[in-house]
Amino acid sequence: MRRILIPLSIAGLLCMASGAIAAPANTCVFTLAMTSGIDVNNLDLKVNYLGTGGNVEGTPTQPECARALGGNVFAAFHDDEANSVLSVAMIRLSHFSAPTPLVACRISYDSIEPTPADFSVNVTNAGRDGGDDNVDPRPTITVTSVECPGELPNATTTTTLPETTTTLPGGDRCGFPVSAGEQPSASDALVVLKVAVGVAECALCICDVNDSNSVAAGDALAILRAAVGIETVLVCPPC
Repeated sequence: MRRILIPLSIAGLLCMASGAIAAPANTCVFTLAMTSGIDVNNLDLKVNYLGTGGNVEGTPTQPECARALGGNVFAAFHDDEANSVLSVAMIRLSHFSAPTPLVACRISYDSIEPTPADFSVNVTNAGRDGGDDNVDPRPTITVTSVECPGELPNATTTTTLPETTTTLPGGDRCGFPVSAGEQPSASDALVVLKVAVGVAECALCICDVNDSNSVAAGDALAILRAAVGIETVLVCPPC
């Protein structure tokens, strides 16, 4: 087991883009919100939208979704159209608590507008301060509103995901899937978030920085904390 102690230093935070997306016909925007839970930094969740009879707009690796949570946030999405399941992973350096909106996505429908009851949400991981699934009980997250046609939130991430699953290049440094500096970068955190939702691949000895035998949003948060100068111990399994 390898341990890397990241020294305290100064680094920049995240830059987010903004802009509204025009609403096409026969579409709605559904909003996911955290309705219970306190002091959360990272979330992994799956949204089952089979009951809507519709499809999330966009492509599997680039669904039309936007973060609604304020502050410096990374969010990644992956749409499994065959099973009508949307995977969402998100991190924020500062804690957030309920009630708060998290993300919104556009969904198409044939003739009947979907309602919140047509969705179900499963929170698979919730962490704080770089920990893995250490928020107990896990927060409650539901689809709280569906607006037709609706508009996505103005605050969108600059996340650009590849159209196919890719294996990330790089060496064997714990917490450094893409960068080569003395400490991880926000780019490392972002690619680990992509791994968490299944649109990239990375060895556990590089991206599983809390040695939990899986890669989740909590790993991305730990790397992001190190990138901005918060003293952080990254622990990966051996290669």
